[in-house]
Amino acid sequence: MGHLRHRSLWSIDDLSRVDLATLLETALACKMASGPLHSLRGRRIVVLRERSDGPHAAAFERAADALGATITIVPPPVGIDGAARLLGRLYDAVDCVAMEPTVLERIEQSAGIPVYNGLSAKHLPTRVLSALLGLVEASRKPMQRVCLACVADARKPAVAGLLYAAGLAGFELRIAGECRLSARLMRKLQVVARDSGARVSVIDSPGEAAAGADAVLRPGCRDARTLATASSALRVVP
Repeated sequence: MGHLRHRSLWSIDDLSRVDLATLLETALACKMASGPLHSLRGRRIVVLRERSDGPHAAAFERAADALGATITIVPPPVGIDGAARLLGRLYDAVDCVAMEPTVLERIEQSAGIPVYNGLSAKHLPTRVLSALLGLVEASRKPMQRVCLACVADARKPAVAGLLYAAGLAGFELRIAGECRLSARLMRKLQVVARDSGARVSVIDSPGEAAAGADAVLRPGCRDARTLATASSALRVVP
């Protein structure tokens, strides 16, 4: 992951096709490893979030420990710039949970270390990457052979983000005509498809769009964790 070192992550839009493939391949390798990798040995990560308990905090701490990193959870500071400069001297990276992009930008500028957009309600980079990883892992296919159908509302950030990430990865995308796909997202998908080889089609019938797909984004998908697949034998719920 050499070219991704010292990089912040705010949105899937900030990643290139090579970036995305590297992240997914590295994550799969970590999950398949028989023991601790310690690839982050000695690294110190500070997590800015209101609560230090809960399932997300516990999962983050377990993952950091498995990679050899140590984390410290503190409440978001009131004085952003001064606190960010201090964090930059004490830690190697900052994970900001549910914070506005403008605040993240100020933290990155003052801290001078990578800043990650964790569990944001707007760009959802970690949730989208998690869903995409689960889909690739469960399908057991090369990314260019995975087919994702969408019969959900493509105006929702999680749905739009996952469609874009899947297009960037080179998936086949079948989008039902009733999904309210914006013209802007369609243009973005067409642009990334030229590089990734993704096949993007809009199909009038939801049933036809979902038939034979490896995974289906269904109505009611409010975030990337509610991803459901077309086959009950291939259930993906990150």
